[in-house]
Amino acid sequence: MVEKSDSYCKACVTKRIKCDKGKPQCKNCQNRNISCRYRLTLKWGGRPYKNKNKMINIPHNTTMINGVLVAKSGFVSTKAKVRVREFVIAEHSSNFKKSSTRSSNLAMRKKTDVHVSEETSDPAALSQVTLLVHKSQEEGFELCHSFIPRSRKLLCESWQYAESFCYFVKETSRFFVVSADGRFSNPFEIILPQMAMRCPVLLKLLAAFGSRHRISCLPYDEESEYVPLDELFPIDVKDRVLDRELLREGMRELMKRLIHPLMRFDDLTLASVLILASSCIFFGDDQIRWRAHVNGAELIIHRKSLSDSNHALKELSYQVGREPHFFLRRWFTYIQVMGVLTSANSSPPTKDVYNLNFSFTLPNSEEKKRAMMQLEDIEYTSGMDLVVLSLLARVAYLLSEKVNLQDNNSLGPILIRGMELDYEIMNHLEVTERERDDMLKTILEVTSSKCSTRRMATYALLRSTNMIFGLTGVVLLRRRVLGVSPTSEMVIDLLSKVTNLISQRMPQPSCLLSSIFCCGCELIDPSLVPFRDVYMNHLENFSRRGMSSALKAKSVMERCWRSKKPWWEILEEMNMDICFAI
Repeated sequence: MVEKSDSYCKACVTKRIKCDKGKPQCKNCQNRNISCRYRLTLKWGGRPYKNKNKMINIPHNTTMINGVLVAKSGFVSTKAKVRVREFVIAEHSSNFKKSSTRSSNLAMRKKTDVHVSEETSDPAALSQVTLLVHKSQEEGFELCHSFIPRSRKLLCESWQYAESFCYFVKETSRFFVVSADGRFSNPFEIILPQMAMRCPVLLKLLAAFGSRHRISCLPYDEESEYVPLDELFPIDVKDRVLDRELLREGMRELMKRLIHPLMRFDDLTLASVLILASSCIFFGDDQIRWRAHVNGAELIIHRKSLSDSNHALKELSYQVGREPHFFLRRWFTYIQVMGVLTSANSSPPTKDVYNLNFSFTLPNSEEKKRAMMQLEDIEYTSGMDLVVLSLLARVAYLLSEKVNLQDNNSLGPILIRGMELDYEIMNHLEVTERERDDMLKTILEVTSSKCSTRRMATYALLRSTNMIFGLTGVVLLRRRVLGVSPTSEMVIDLLSKVTNLISQRMPQPSCLLSSIFCCGCELIDPSLVPFRDVYMNHLENFSRRGMSSALKAKSVMERCWRSKKPWWEILEEMNMDICFAI
């Protein structure tokens, strides 16, 4: 009897002819004298008659997951539960015993979990511990080196954690900077992941951000009208729960850090709070949560300065250092300024805390010329030069001052300062653009064809974003501070310039969501109606790329066009407290 196959041979299937399924060769292949191949049927090997009810003895500290023997994640040596006492700030450096030597520092390193025993009830003693840890950080010791194995352990034990974390590093981090040029190191791709390797809380929050962003991204193919079902739902239900689980765990552990006397005001805690604020802004979470996180970030900065210098911080200096400390404070400054400019409630987000002012150390003429020669006078993270950001901070301050004005008689001085600031911004943009044009001519004459085309393209992109941010600041100044009508030529001319820059020079301006929203909502005049598609297309592109806040921006923008009302009034009517400080 001829043995039969369960399926047709590949040659018959290719030729679309009937196959008799004969093995080892069907009749068609015999007659044609060609090779006859059948699809292999894979079957489980092992012992098919094995008693599956029989249990094997495995070590008590391991578990079986999907047929793989792994160590239990919770199997660690137990420690006595301790009560963490309230943070005590050392008011005098004399409390720290000068007899503490290097050996005492090494002893502190061994106590890597930095627990405070219940017997440490003396405030002076607790202050000594606080100062000792700060001193060990200054000398280069790693305070949280015990967290390194734990953070890596989280990534090694769960491929879902690792996948979500990597998604943030490779994809989400690009939304926070203007240029992805390899010449610049993206701090959201480099610094934050490095800090997360020392802090499981930050690691989980970054992974939660990446997981939610990955789920929010819709599959989209510009060449295809239809999307296959298997691509439309590529994510398992468990993945949709992962971001909530990670966020819940991260928040719970962050609360523990916030009550820990030695961790509550460090940079790792500050980074975790800023990530929470950025996540709320990125996904358009309202209910004032982003304000609460920004308030918490300012509290951390204020108390950290108080513990370091024993006096309250009145101004936060904006410095361009590459260290994480400076990066976090630049990040906070950007969120603070743009949060005021792009939210309906124009009071400072930290109004109920300390209301820090910002000081900017502006470059002198020689430093500015040198930076222009190197094509590095515009920050690739914020997309602005330092002067433009400082001017936007002044616009935000004037706006907050007008909103909180209790006496209308004081409005006159605010309007005068607003007009002076208007002239200052426009003059700076015009002068610096002329200087950059002259500098580029000089560079091209000196270097000839040696200057990289990619480098020049990146610099042109940065110049466009710098101009867009500056013009957007003037639009907000004229509309929200000076009260100029949206149909005035003073506003229409600015909106035309911004639209031309966005449509001609910005292919995917992910960091320009604030400008696209603020300027797009002002397209009220009939002459500006043809520009609306430019802004709608960008918002739809953002939403396809997973930025959920773009959908809310689109809804508000369409309502502004229908009602001809300002966007900040629409947000108040809709009871939406959101901002676009990306």
